[in-house]
Amino acid sequence: MVELSTLTKQHVTALFGSPDWAEAERLLASECGENLPLVNSPTPCGLERLRFAAIRVSGASLPRLHDAIELAKSDWRDLLVASYCRSCATWGSSDPNMAISRSTGMPKMAASRAASSGRSRYIGLPG
Repeated sequence: MVELSTLTKQHVTALFGSPDWAEAERLLASECGENLPLVNSPTPCGLERLRFAAIRVSGASLPRLHDAIELAKSDWRDLLVASYCRSCATWGSSDPNMAISRSTGMPKMAASRAASSGRSRYIGLPG
């Protein structure tokens, strides 16, 4: 298990409510670290990009954080794309593919890609 960096802990406490801090930190430390594909010799600071992406995609929801981490375990690049798309939607992009799906809370483009590749179960989509 790779511990969380101080900055990652700050992100968790800023986004999640106090009852969920400990569980969010536990999930990130135990499930989003050396077990990710193609991650060699991970460090707390070296994992920040992936952990920040999971936190951002979660939208402060523990079930969605779990789904984001499961997506990272399958292919963490998809998590980075989902995080980027969520940022674009947050900044007011007019591209409909960048918009956040109300049903999944995920960027529509990332949700569509996950569904077509058979990874929809990781982000809570039917099918």
